[in-house]
Amino acid sequence: NRPRPRGVYSYAAGFQMGSSAWDARPFSFIGSQSPNPSYADTQANGTFQGPIGVVGLRNPITLFLAYNGSSTTNVNTQSTRMPTALERAGDFSQTLDARGEAARVIDPATGQPFEGSAIPAGRISPQAAALLAYYPAADAATNGRFNYEVPVVSASRQDSAQSRASYTLKGQNRIEGGLSYQRGSSQSTSLFGFEDDRVSSGLTASGALFLQPRRNMTLNLRYEHSRNSRESLPHFANRVNVSGDAGINRSDQDPRNWG
Repeated sequence: NRPRPRGVYSYAAGFQMGSSAWDARPFSFIGSQSPNPSYADTQANGTFQGPIGVVGLRNPITLFLAYNGSSTTNVNTQSTRMPTALERAGDFSQTLDARGEAARVIDPATGQPFEGSAIPAGRISPQAAALLAYYPAADAATNGRFNYEVPVVSASRQDSAQSRASYTLKGQNRIEGGLSYQRGSSQSTSLFGFEDDRVSSGLTASGALFLQPRRNMTLNLRYEHSRNSRESLPHFANRVNVSGDAGINRSDQDPRNWG
């Protein structure tokens, strides 16, 4: 006749946040002030475990719940050299090589330098001229090894949830079940400003039955189902047919693979 003890419950919760307001301004290799991207990172988690009484059931259900989510951002300032306005027109008369000397542009047809280090307009490939439009403009106020600088940002998001439940039928006989779900997404940006997206998800469900029909006999039945998926979305997919517009033949024309 002794009363049952009270159920033991355990739970926890946490939250953490970070902001780019604490970041120092990135160092600039081109002399001008480099932009400082604004972002916020968060991390949250929580767990609960304990017996839950249900009307109509003799024994309580032992339940476990958990969640974990986070978002992170990485910023890397990259410096490089982009074609100048003169170079875009084929004029390399003002271009200097790595040794600081005037660049020489060789005509592949004759093996001799182009006159005035300028490529005639008729010798420039239309495909190359079309792709050149996707190169960012150089900073006109800088001269040197680098003339273009941009912060490259990549962000990711992760979420996961888990749940488990068990119920004692009688004696050593019990039934268990569980469900878990994970989802992740990321966005990465290139030096050219192209942004690619990736998404992945996974679902797992399981159930088990433990029976002991006799003292020397145990029967375990278990079923589990899992499903995983991944999807990548390039920057130009279903947006711009870069190769087709540039006149590049024999390239994949599926809108999902444009680029």
